[in-house]
Amino acid sequence: DGVFDLLKVCGDYTRIHCIHCHRTSAVTCNPDPSFINVLGPPPPLATRSPGGPYCSPMGTIVNIVDYIETLPTAKRDKLYESPWTCQAVLRSLPPLAKQYILRLLWVERPVLKEDMDAWVRDVKSFGSQHRAALDSLEQLGIIQQYLMEANRVGYCLHQAYRAQLRWSLSGPGHLAQEAPPGVQDSAPAMDDLDKFAHEQWEALQLYILTSSTDPPAMPADVPAEPLDTHRLLVSAGLLSGERRSRRITDTGFQFLLKDNYRQLWAFLTEYIRDAEARSGAELSSVMSFLMQLGFRRVGQPCAFDALSSMERRIAAHMMQLGLLQPFRALQAGSSLPGSGGRGALYFCPTRLASSLCGGFNPQAVVSNADVAGGHIIVETNYRVYAYTSSPVQVAILE
Repeated sequence: DGVFDLLKVCGDYTRIHCIHCHRTSAVTCNPDPSFINVLGPPPPLATRSPGGPYCSPMGTIVNIVDYIETLPTAKRDKLYESPWTCQAVLRSLPPLAKQYILRLLWVERPVLKEDMDAWVRDVKSFGSQHRAALDSLEQLGIIQQYLMEANRVGYCLHQAYRAQLRWSLSGPGHLAQEAPPGVQDSAPAMDDLDKFAHEQWEALQLYILTSSTDPPAMPADVPAEPLDTHRLLVSAGLLSGERRSRRITDTGFQFLLKDNYRQLWAFLTEYIRDAEARSGAELSSVMSFLMQLGFRRVGQPCAFDALSSMERRIAAHMMQLGLLQPFRALQAGSSLPGSGGRGALYFCPTRLASSLCGGFNPQAVVSNADVAGGHIIVETNYRVYAYTSSPVQVAILE
């Protein structure tokens, strides 16, 4: 209707210019001539370093949604090819955004914006929540705007995200929960899993706080190269200096004051970037496997030798951080080379791993004080006493 002036056609993409607002956007040619997919520039949620990937301050990332918002469009679209990543994103979204995804999941054609606005009966009271849900889904690229007839705007789910989520909800989008005979009997108990996760993560915290402690060690009998935690902590800005002369930074101290859930995602963000840069592993593959670990039941045995080489390396690093606990199945039938006939190597996810896909719940987060217990006494003369058995809390107070 003359609203858009065609500027350039190049392959499958076209540049258009709006006469009314004078904004130039990219559009994707669609075989259906009744609508055009309007792809504006990425939202200014992240900054691009010269020649580098999108980056975001470590403290602002608390779940997978925050991390995906920092990624460029091409990498984000690749992530949506994994059913586990798509499910994890759905879990981490606010309730209203979840409902909108499920409403659009089985709709093939774009839904008009005015029809979606009609879903809200009391616009005065809930209009802001409705707009916030749509904005968050657009920023993640989960829903995309389409220009319909008569210049009306419609919304449709991202094609890959929709396909993977459909497969997850209606197909075999689940993980096998049954362990082979004899394996479950050798698996660590729930209390042992909690203790192992706490000790490994506490070792990482103490390594940041003091210069006399060692980083969390790779569990014995795990055939993998240990994770260089010092290099990651320095790269993340939590530490400075060499290993034995290291110093905690202001960012590192703020990191320790956060709950374990925020600490975990902050560290994993740096781990994912490092894995992509150093090992050449695709971001989508690393994220998909991490999310798959998060969807496994806590305490569910998984065979280490059934993983690919990339997955074994990541799994071993997660054992070092306390997200997975390794064990040998005495009646597993076959054993790995070098196991001394003690059975094959298995691992169980801990509660730390389950928090990867659980979304951020402020009431459910775990801090060092919650694990170790403690008391704070304030006297009438304004003296404050802190009692705790946590080495991390003691080191912070010192």
